[in-house]
Amino acid sequence: MGTILFGVKGDVKSLSDRLHELNKSIREDVGPLFEELNNEIGMADKVLWDFRTFANPAQLALKPVDLRQVVNDAFQAVHGDCLNDISLPEDPLPVSADPLRLGNALKEIRKNAHEAMLGVTDKPMLTVIAGVTSGKYAQVEITDKGPGLSDDVKQHLFDPYFTTKSGGSGLGLAIARKVISAHDGILEADNSPDGGARFVVRLPLVVL
Repeated sequence: MGTILFGVKGDVKSLSDRLHELNKSIREDVGPLFEELNNEIGMADKVLWDFRTFANPAQLALKPVDLRQVVNDAFQAVHGDCLNDISLPEDPLPVSADPLRLGNALKEIRKNAHEAMLGVTDKPMLTVIAGVTSGKYAQVEITDKGPGLSDDVKQHLFDPYFTTKSGGSGLGLAIARKVISAHDGILEADNSPDGGARFVVRLPLVVL
């Protein structure tokens, strides 16, 4: 009986080794194709999601929030090798907002800025400064180290379906502005005097 079990064990191990080698060979031969297909599917899903979000925006679930927390949540994560230099005031920045929707809008600005720096600088960094402006608005300023915005890009940057990137839906920043406008806020973009693009978000302050 022991001899039989030993033989079966050897056959199973041999089969296992052969399946492992076959699986490895399949991954090497077909893996890149599957990875490319997954990337294409992911991009298609993102385009479809952006289109649905732009065409049928969900109702905002507004509540009093501290904008500092929304900004920190949106920018604290490191994206690739890009660093985020975040400066927040000591005092709260109370605004009426849907933190999820507003956070997603800020993340879209972050994503756009990160992509603008790809291949442009060896030390990509976003500078994020939040504070109060004009005494009645909370302001978030996001500056990248990319090539900046040409006059043509500035003119159409927030237009639906406008994009300078292959595979982009051209809806990300349009959705971000739409969401911020729904918060009675403003989203603008220009070039920083120190180089790169600068996005400015302003939202009305409220009394908590």
